[in-house]
Amino acid sequence: MIVLLLALAAVLYLVSWSWSQWTEFQRNVAMLSHLPTYKLLIHPHHLFSMLVPRMSYINLGEQYTWRYKMDLYWKDKPAIAAISSAMPMRRSIVISDAQAVKAIANDRISFVKPVSLYAALALFGPNVGVVEGAEWRRHRKIVVGPNFQETTGLTAWTESIRTVNMCIEDWRAKQTSGEVVVQSAVKLTLKIALFVICAAGFSQRPPWRDDAPEALPKDHKMPFRTALHGVLENVFTKFILPNWALRLPIQKWRHTGQAFDEFERYLREMVAHRRATSTNVREGEDGREDLLGSLTHANASTDASEPSKKLALTDQEVMGNIYIFLLAGHDTTAHTLAFTLALLALYPEEQKRLYEHIASVVPADGTMDFELFPRLTRSLAVFMETLRLYPSVVIIPKYSVVDAVVPITGDDGKPATVFLPKGGEVMINTVGLHYSQRYWGPDASAFRPDRFIDAPDGSYSWPREAFLGFSAGPRSCLGQKFAQVEAVAILSALLFKYEVLLKEDVDGTAPKGETLDQKRARITQAKTVITLTPSAVPIIFREREIAH
Repeated sequence: MIVLLLALAAVLYLVSWSWSQWTEFQRNVAMLSHLPTYKLLIHPHHLFSMLVPRMSYINLGEQYTWRYKMDLYWKDKPAIAAISSAMPMRRSIVISDAQAVKAIANDRISFVKPVSLYAALALFGPNVGVVEGAEWRRHRKIVVGPNFQETTGLTAWTESIRTVNMCIEDWRAKQTSGEVVVQSAVKLTLKIALFVICAAGFSQRPPWRDDAPEALPKDHKMPFRTALHGVLENVFTKFILPNWALRLPIQKWRHTGQAFDEFERYLREMVAHRRATSTNVREGEDGREDLLGSLTHANASTDASEPSKKLALTDQEVMGNIYIFLLAGHDTTAHTLAFTLALLALYPEEQKRLYEHIASVVPADGTMDFELFPRLTRSLAVFMETLRLYPSVVIIPKYSVVDAVVPITGDDGKPATVFLPKGGEVMINTVGLHYSQRYWGPDASAFRPDRFIDAPDGSYSWPREAFLGFSAGPRSCLGQKFAQVEAVAILSALLFKYEVLLKEDVDGTAPKGETLDQKRARITQAKTVITLTPSAVPIIFREREIAH
């Protein structure tokens, strides 16, 4: 009898729970009834979405924005769609309309950043990327102020050119044929970006060759470069595993734990050293300015100018902000450069135009000073066009805290408005916006760097409000200048001396019968991890005659 009663109670509970879930689901659907809505069992941002196949009414797939681009939206309707899911009970609105995006990105009161989604960015402390309100303004005042920003361009350029030259010297020492085979473009660009950030961020300049001896400071178990590389490569592992798991006898986990411990120790020592320096905290031990020194100096200047307001960052917050610059600057730039090299190999006519432009700007002796940066307009255009086609961040999440009405382009192309109810996610779909023919024309999917070539008078024709390569609004990417300077320097230095080819085109192993579009889709396959990540593409660097 007791068993029967327990079974009946369980059934009644299940029925009651199911009814409440169904009621809430229908309530969410009703709140979104004015929008085209995907009614799904599994939300595409949930972990289950990675495990369950894509099926109608079940799952859009976790890569849905990258896969569908503008096809996510109803044809001949505004670029907005809603998602209502049961697992978990969740409602989201996805938007790729430039006017709506501008309104949402600039309204920090109605649409806030869901900082809980960015916990992986706070592993070393609070920073400008994960705080809101007054705390965000306090952080931002220091990291975007002139004391920190004024030297980032020159530092990025100098260290990028130096790193590429190191790489080329190593190639020439190993190769006599004038051709260098690189099995993975992204591994190369990640290594270059790592060395740039080591030097520009911390005045650490390790040897380029992996087998070269590297100094191990006292009381440390791994060199700085190894620790930094371990941190940047294993953010996800560190985020999902508890600290005790990182001590288990599993090599990858133990290496991750040790790398994070070692890097934090290095950071604390460096911050303390800069604070104790009585001459110029901007400079590393070699006398050059770096990002850590500039941030420490900016922080000290703020503290000195307004000591009563206690606006200065703590050491933990300084470390947190350095970490966010590392994470954002390393992966995003490296991945975009890997896509860029693949595209230039796919489109040799564009590569030829880029080389001719670089050769017209760079002196015959190959000297590349920072003064060349503003003149290397096509190098920047190639990078920007790649970032449009392969944006590092495919979705920018917001959370609506009030009922809001935002402008949008209507069915007929005329201005209209749309209601966004409070209490739900608002997802800015970067990929959809970047592939929208409304803003980028009928060839929106084409690789055409000319889009980003500004007129001689400085005017521009490309739709800036439809480009989110560096996010949008007050919370746009603070490292934009650093990334652009770094990318232009690396691209120009490599392309000035080398032609880039796909290895499969040189050795004849490319699949037969592919169209160019099919080949591009295969070569530039990508998936979203923290940022949009390219697959490994084998390429060949063939030395140009001018390099001799």
